[in-house]
Amino acid sequence: MVMKIIKTPRDEEVGILDANSRIEANVRLTVRQEGGLKIEIENLESFPIEVSYEVELYEFLGFWRRVNTEVVFIQERETLLPGEKFTQILNLDLPPGRYRVEKPIYVRGIKIKVWQEFTVGL
Repeated sequence: MVMKIIKTPRDEEVGILDANSRIEANVRLTVRQEGGLKIEIENLESFPIEVSYEVELYEFLGFWRRVNTEVVFIQERETLLPGEKFTQILNLDLPPGRYRVEKPIYVRGIKIKVWQEFTVGL
């Protein structure tokens, strides 16, 4: 069995995973311009996941360019039990265009990025 050592993001712990194992989670991420940029993530799994407040925003200009939102995010995580939702509203007024939101979630301490593309005024 091939194993790899991974560093988990919490408390500088080190864990061991089978190199063939997949860490995944079934979540629903929705993004819309509604009184700011409204981001909602729902845990569709049968186990808890953690969601951070961090958000990365990208604009498509023939390539994905990161948008400097000048927003500072607290470094805390919220635990979502199965079926629970987490809603976050960023006070951003985006010009028309094609965008993508990337948001980290944590499954058993392992960071996974989920993303959703959306358009504004097109």
